[in-house]
Amino acid sequence: MFIYVRSSAHRVQPAFTVSKVTKVTNVQQQQQQQQQRSLISRREISLLRQMILMFITFMGGWGPTYILLFITEYISVNKIIRSSLELLCISSLLVLTINLIICNRDIRQHLFTKICCCFVHG
Repeated sequence: MFIYVRSSAHRVQPAFTVSKVTKVTNVQQQQQQQQQRSLISRREISLLRQMILMFITFMGGWGPTYILLFITEYISVNKIIRSSLELLCISSLLVLTINLIICNRDIRQHLFTKICCCFVHG
């Protein structure tokens, strides 16, 4: 997960620029660029935190249901417990969907244009 976040952040991040120091040699520039690449940026930490949150939400919502499926092979489980775990799955799916819409600008723009077209033409 962390490797994916780093590669994603490096794809989007602007290129390294050297300040207005005129006597910096090429070796020093390369060393500075390598040091900057090796540090974890704030954006990478934010992306990693977001991915971990989504993973925990998914596992927290669907994990108990799969455990329940395994348990029901051996013992009977109350219907209220099954219903509450189904509700947990649905709520985790809703949270993940809302998170996707909030964090992805392209999806927000697409949904906005589709909703506007429905109200304007409908």
